[in-house]
Amino acid sequence: METIRKVKCAITGEYGTNETFIKIGNKYYKSQEVYDEFQRKKILRQKIIDFICYNLLDYQKGQKFPSLITNKLKDLEFYDNEVILKAFQDYENDIVYWMNHKNFTSSAGKIGYMFAIVNNHINDIYDQWKRDKKQIIKEEKSEIQVNTDIVIENLGTNKKGKDISEWLEDD
Repeated sequence: METIRKVKCAITGEYGTNETFIKIGNKYYKSQEVYDEFQRKKILRQKIIDFICYNLLDYQKGQKFPSLITNKLKDLEFYDNEVILKAFQDYENDIVYWMNHKNFTSSAGKIGYMFAIVNNHINDIYDQWKRDKKQIIKEEKSEIQVNTDIVIENLGTNKKGKDISEWLEDD
């Protein structure tokens, strides 16, 4: 039997025990949900970087991407990676147009300009994303309510067994 030890979540930095936290690989995590959310964000972040490098900057596989991209993404860390990716995808045509029609002397200039375009529109995309999330939650709650209503309607409709009213006392 393994002894109980104090461990630290690799993502949140919170402390717990090896019995309350889960171990994946050689690291501990507060819960499976925390780990799954971290992995989702990590995958989306890589999609953002790949989209910028390959779709907007026309980089080739293996070509080193500028660290300026990660610095600019840190400026947007308030937003979910899903929102950031959607912003780049929605304004891809605008960004490509300006990449082809402006005379940039460096990649840093291109990156700065594309992030300026995204920064100008990201709040609109974020607001729409929040509305969509609320709608999904509302639909899920509605679906749960319908399911519980059906179950409640079916309760007590079948009378099986004996009447126990004679055993109940009157107040």
